[in-house]
Amino acid sequence: MEILDENLLQSAQDLRLWAKVHPRTEQLCQADSKDNVGVVHFLLLNTLKKLGRSDLKTFQWYLIQGVGGFPSISKCQLEKATRPTTVDRMVESYCDEGAVKITLVILRKMDQNNLADELKEKFPNNV
Repeated sequence: MEILDENLLQSAQDLRLWAKVHPRTEQLCQADSKDNVGVVHFLLLNTLKKLGRSDLKTFQWYLIQGVGGFPSISKCQLEKATRPTTVDRMVESYCDEGAVKITLVILRKMDQNNLADELKEKFPNNV
């Protein structure tokens, strides 16, 4: 139980640090909730549906590691996560625009460039 608490504390510290580095985080989350409700979830879910089981696990591994200056998502939140749950955790952690950005970074690291280009083209904001 103590290890879990330490992980949660570290995640909270990472998120506070990320918010300092990315001061528009709160504004982006507020704007996201008004402007693109459901759009990003739909786009990200459809993107993850195009990944096979092994590629999804690799994608989740990158989220657990933290990439592109984004804080990690704890392993316990993604260990048995379905595609919709993975999308929910990403949007909760990074807001809509951040979730799209980290998805693009991870897809490119995985050499899924066509999928990344497809997502970037469909996202209503330019990221």
